[in-house]
Parts: sequence; structure tokens; C-alpha cells
Amino acid sequence: MKKARRLYIAHKKTILLCTLFTFNVCIFIATQMQRNHYYGHVKTPDNSKTVTLNQFGKELNILVTYYDVDDVKFNYDSQQFRYLFKKTGTNRYILRNNEMSVKVVIHRIFDLDGQCNLLFRTPYAINLANVSMLCKDPET
Repeated sequence: MKKARRLYIAHKKTILLCTLFTFNVCIFIATQMQRNHYYGHVKTPDNSKTVTLNQFGKELNILVTYYDVDDVKFNYDSQQFRYLFKKTGTNRYILRNNEMSVKVVIHRIFDLDGQCNLLFRTPYAINLANVSMLCKDPET
């Protein structure tokens, strides 16, 4: 009788551990799927730029490529930024990273249609030089 009871308790513990492990794996997979990918392109009279933005949790990875196309050659300059962000008001976010040359940046974001947004790099200078149009990647 004691042996059967020990096996029953051991069996319950094994089922509990397997259930907890499966639950943790499901949470991990759901968390990994919460990544958002945005991309966009803006052409101004001075230059063109392509922006990709990857967001996971409170972290933003931004890659901006500026380029000019003249008659002879293709000139480009890429910059990569990695920031932690925090919402500070309506459509306003502050981005921080003490290791970057630009340590603090304020972005304003305006939703266009639920899929695309206008992102301004500064809160006050809302013009073509400071804008990026970003659309959510439909596959994420």
C-alpha cells in the first residue's frame, strides 16, 4: 500500500513538472512572437531615406539609410541606433542609450491607418527633414 501511494505521489509531481515546463515554453514562444517590424521610405527634395525599425518589449533597433542618386554614382550613408523607450505623453516617446553618440531622443508618432505611422525625430520640428513613414510588416 505504501509503495502504491509513493508511486501515485511521484506520478503527480511528474505531471505537475511537465505541465509547468509546457506552460513556460508556451509563454516563451508567445513572448518571442511579440516582436514588431516596421519599414518605410521617404523621398525629400534633398535626399531619400529608408528606415527599418524592430521593436521588442521596450527596446528599439533602428537602421536608417540615407542616399542620393545623381547622374554618375549612388551615394549612401547608413546609421544604426539602439534605444530603450518610454512613453512620456500622447504620441510622444523618449528614447535613451548612454552608449550612443546621441544619448536621448524624443520621437513623436502619429497613426495614419492602423498599419502605417508618421514618426518625427523631434517633438517640435515637424517637417520633411525629420519625418519617417513606417508601416508594420504584415508577416509579423
